[in-house]
Amino acid sequence: LSMGYWVIRMGKKVEKPLNISHSKLIDYGTLSDRSDLLDIWFCKNCEFFISTGTGIDSVAMMFKKQILFLNYTPILILLSWVDAITVPKRLFWGNGLELSLTEHLDNAYTDSIQFKDKGIVVVDLSSDEIKSAVSEMINHLNNVPLTNEEISNNNKFWEIMEAHNSYGKFHDVRDPRAMLGSSFLGNNKNFLS
Repeated sequence: LSMGYWVIRMGKKVEKPLNISHSKLIDYGTLSDRSDLLDIWFCKNCEFFISTGTGIDSVAMMFKKQILFLNYTPILILLSWVDAITVPKRLFWGNGLELSLTEHLDNAYTDSIQFKDKGIVVVDLSSDEIKSAVSEMINHLNNVPLTNEEISNNNKFWEIMEAHNSYGKFHDVRDPRAMLGSSFLGNNKNFLS
């Protein structure tokens, strides 16, 4: 919002209205006059789309919009075939140690009960992590080049992903622009170890 973008919160069923008042924010998911046609119009006409990977983002992909996936879990099934930046939820063992990428891949659950049964605590991204990811997407849209460290971190991410024994079940093609959030990788140094 501070960068001048309009923000449209989508969704057919939203848990509760946003507690934010801003002239460029529309809490569209809570409006009684929302429609499937308008959903498609927003997807077609947005500059980019932010999602958790819950479905409507597929419409934005049809219109070749760049996607920022936030709080995306499990990483193993991230969309590697689109121009997207993905930032996963943070996963911690019960002792407080954060899971590495390999541990994420070995524990690729889609149900919160499965994480709990394995003693894994799932933590949503903080507002600062979300802001960093959005800034990164805006830089991506504006063709701001990645630093050598960011390129190296993403190359290492894909090396680990592609070497995992389950990778081939979910990924046939990889768009070279598909990446894990550079700010996430830069701030979580042990993730790639």
